[in-house]
Amino acid sequence: MVGDEVQLPQTVKAVYSDGSTEDKSVTWQAPADLTKTHGVKEVTGSVEGTNQPARLMVKVLDLVAWLPKKQTVPVNTDTEDLDKTVTAVFSDGSTSDTEVSSWTLEDPEALKTEKGETKATGKIEDTDISIPARFKASDEEVPEGSVTGIQIAGKSLADFSADKTYYRIPLAYGATIPTVSATTSGGATATIQQAGAGNDKLTSIFVTDESGRLTRVYRLQFVEASPALTGIELEVDKTENLVEDRAIPYKVKGVL
Repeated sequence: MVGDEVQLPQTVKAVYSDGSTEDKSVTWQAPADLTKTHGVKEVTGSVEGTNQPARLMVKVLDLVAWLPKKQTVPVNTDTEDLDKTVTAVFSDGSTSDTEVSSWTLEDPEALKTEKGETKATGKIEDTDISIPARFKASDEEVPEGSVTGIQIAGKSLADFSADKTYYRIPLAYGATIPTVSATTSGGATATIQQAGAGNDKLTSIFVTDESGRLTRVYRLQFVEASPALTGIELEVDKTENLVEDRAIPYKVKGVL
């Protein structure tokens, strides 16, 4: 995580020409600012008894959001019985569940009546992080809800299907990554982590139902096209006194 101290492995596995292996001690040259920003970083190290350096790829994640905590519970649910699970979203689109120590309700009486609603706040234990939530009381069956469509820059994704959760989206070279939105039904909530350079151009759509469950995650991977040449320029250092069949230095430049 960004800002955390990294615990790197103390040994690496050496592979010899005969196929045998051996665990060797390694001393890593990790920069002091390794976890200052998120991303994939390479760390090199010196291995005992060899001049071959060790290389380690370290993925540093950043906490970017918490999924909305909106949950429908049975009427007369006690505060201490409310689900304490909350879901963190990281910079690479991955998620992790943790718990608040307890919920503090703005209106504890609201959950004693059908369709009563109240806001709440929970705190992650041993941190200063407070998580907002909303609880609703109802004895009616809670629909799962679903995503009914995905829009890219306001235009509907043509091959969208609720059961298809991964899409590859072509992107012209140098083009700005478009904003993604989603429409839902049945009380579902869509939380969208937009694509960017920091998450390898991956948009993630997290879908939760009225009970607060994470029911589905859609991924849109934007794939930027390779640069294409629009022209070629030929540069010659000297054009005076040119003689036929004599070689001269020149430069060829591709124009994007």
